[in-house]
Amino acid sequence: MPRPCQRRWPAYKLGLPSGFDATAGRTRGGVCPPVGASPRSRMPEIAQVLSVITAARSVVRKAVLFGLLLLIGPLQAHAQFDKTPWPRSHPTPNIDVLDMQGQRWTSAKLKGRVVVLNFWATWCGPCKEEMPSLQALHSADGSPPVVIGINVKETASAVQRFATAQGLAFPLVLDPQGEMTRRWGVRIYPTTFLIGPDGQVRWRVVGEVDWSSAEAAGWLSALQKSASPTRR
Repeated sequence: MPRPCQRRWPAYKLGLPSGFDATAGRTRGGVCPPVGASPRSRMPEIAQVLSVITAARSVVRKAVLFGLLLLIGPLQAHAQFDKTPWPRSHPTPNIDVLDMQGQRWTSAKLKGRVVVLNFWATWCGPCKEEMPSLQALHSADGSPPVVIGINVKETASAVQRFATAQGLAFPLVLDPQGEMTRRWGVRIYPTTFLIGPDGQVRWRVVGEVDWSSAEAAGWLSALQKSASPTRR
């Protein structure tokens, strides 16, 4: 049990900030020393305590900074997207939709083509950023993949205004109630599914992608070359 202070020494006499507690007996504005001690006799010990505290704070600050660098570094290196294989145990959801031009798209119709199924919204900044590269992918020479954009819970007028402003010509499908979005397990926008010519989903890509990049071209080329569900 702490000893009652018979005599209080103001902290300033010990060279300490007001309220500093260097002993078991605590006071407000001073410290209570042991019986028979004098301020001068305690100074070396107090200085040592302060030195230890200062060193400990420095170590903690450096450790926190190092931890943040370890955390931020990988995030910066992979800041744009997260590409993961579609689980083999999960069947590919069926596709049967009408785009805004009235054209029907089904799983059977898309068989034999690589499909880029993109879930997006007009208010989503990363979605907007990747739209030009999706449009470029759609209009590429040769046999480009089928690009289909699934807009989540927005009106036809809002989507049409956005498409006109962005110059989008690939098929856009409305999902006003989010039913298709739920079936595909989408929770973050943009999320894109890469479907092979065999009609099976191979990859799920969460986040913004530059679809005109060499990396994305490699993904699509690998899908085009193989109609089997084997993943690379």
